[in-house]
Amino acid sequence: MVRAVTPNLDSIDVEEVRRSFANIDDMVYLNTGTEGLAPRPVLDKLIELTTYCETKGQASIDVSRALIETARERVAQFLGVESSTIGFAENATEAVNWVASSLDFNPGDEVLLSLNEHPAMNFPWTYQRNLGRVSLNWFEISSDPDETLANIRDGITTRTRLIALSHVERHQGRRVPAKRICELAADAGVLVLLDGAQALGQFPVDLGDLNVDFYAGNGHKWLCGPRGTGIFYAKSERLPLLTQRHVGVGSTETPFDWDRAGGPTLRQAARRFEYGTRDRATLGAMDATIDWIEGLGFDAIQSRMAALAAIARNRANERGWHVSSPACWEAGSALVSFQVPGADGFALRKYLAEERNTWISHNFAGEVRVSTHYFNTVEEIDYAFEEMDFYLKQRRAA
Repeated sequence: MVRAVTPNLDSIDVEEVRRSFANIDDMVYLNTGTEGLAPRPVLDKLIELTTYCETKGQASIDVSRALIETARERVAQFLGVESSTIGFAENATEAVNWVASSLDFNPGDEVLLSLNEHPAMNFPWTYQRNLGRVSLNWFEISSDPDETLANIRDGITTRTRLIALSHVERHQGRRVPAKRICELAADAGVLVLLDGAQALGQFPVDLGDLNVDFYAGNGHKWLCGPRGTGIFYAKSERLPLLTQRHVGVGSTETPFDWDRAGGPTLRQAARRFEYGTRDRATLGAMDATIDWIEGLGFDAIQSRMAALAAIARNRANERGWHVSSPACWEAGSALVSFQVPGADGFALRKYLAEERNTWISHNFAGEVRVSTHYFNTVEEIDYAFEEMDFYLKQRRAA
């Protein structure tokens, strides 16, 4: 059961927080759903580790590897699981590909995929279908959690091997009933892969409690971490189902777990996907990322985000613009989408970015999407909507 959140703009000292974000006053940034902004403590750790690794060469390896393992422990604790179940990818897309390309399919196996997915999910699975490894079936995510569950239930067949969908749908920001989906799948003997790119950092995610089989996420959106910090989770008993397509040094416990006759002996841990030379500085900075989030506190983060999202919805409603995102925080998120009559979402987004240094996004339905994070202000939301009004006025006068 998702715990109710009380919207509260004052749950965070936003002026104090904004001092930790460089250049934040030089633009209006309402686009964390695409890429987040890193606060100064995370940047300082990233720069410090990058300088250390790039000036020390091999002398930095032991220290920086130890920092990655500390970051892995922190991320695992943050997500309520053991560190052996966490692997670091380049991004959520890579983590999805690890599952899609590595899961051992039998002839006739089928993946049940949401119709509302990001290319990070669509591309890997349709590619595997085109290779002839798996068939695909589709279902619709609804704003009504019960309807979403019913759609999934109706889509499961005797051939269904895995259900793949986003924890938070990226277009309208609808939050799926993830735990109930995992329970439904378990009863049907089906695996679940959740894409948490739009979930991690918006609300607490306990992967152990969800009992999900595989989870993909990243640090560069709502967690406000560095780019290149993908997060991969595989339940311990599910890891043997993955016959990974690429291996190298890092896939084994030591570089010497190999012989010419038998080949490599892979780690029995999710980090076996981390082969070859990695960006150790970037991954090491995830420790500071978790420090930052936990320092603010998720109760405070959610309260302010819920309040800001409600204000964005209200501003659209006041103008009579159709809001397609859920009105309830517990069913939705800080992704707020709406139709601006007389404007194409892509063209409006482009105008705001190029002419007003105001950053939003657009979605597949021609709508615009505003992403309000805890560091945003009511004044920024009002400014963005006033600029949309001005854009419409210009178009009418043209």
